[in-house]
Amino acid sequence: LNTDADTESVSKSGDTMTGNLSLGDNVKLQLGNQTDGDLQIYHNSFASIIKDSGVGDLYIGSDNNLLITNSALSEVKAKFTTDGAVDLYHNNVAKLSTTSSGISVTGSVVADKFGITEGELEGNSGNLQLQSLSTGIIYDAANGYHTFRRNGTNAQQINGGTGDISFYNDSAVQAFY
Repeated sequence: LNTDADTESVSKSGDTMTGNLSLGDNVKLQLGNQTDGDLQIYHNSFASIIKDSGVGDLYIGSDNNLLITNSALSEVKAKFTTDGAVDLYHNNVAKLSTTSSGISVTGSVVADKFGITEGELEGNSGNLQLQSLSTGIIYDAANGYHTFRRNGTNAQQINGGTGDISFYNDSAVQAFY
């Protein structure tokens, strides 16, 4: 029985708490299903867990930006800007951001494979090779030469050191300019 004078209990039909609710390890806050809880929030001595095992998706909503940070709230790990970018951080520095036209990466990219359907590649240095699977044309920038090949045969080559340009025809005849 909860009376107006009772300050030690919370009403089942709704009430307001003015203090903390402390739950021990492995004691779950369960929402939804009475048996297993469609949504569970708990700590198991090793990790803090938010577990959604009910029907449907788990939504995290915010009218403002949504940030994932360290427990001190002093280091950002991910930031989801309302109507804007998604930023992923390393050591509190944004490294990968979505933009209205694609993505922006700060730093280097390491990949097992890289493909371009249509577009451009800018700001490269060192060796570079681009290949079109549909036309058989390959662009190869290596050792100071810029070479275009068609079906494995040189078509044009520019010597980056001297500026000489070589053109090749189908019979491997070379013309210099």
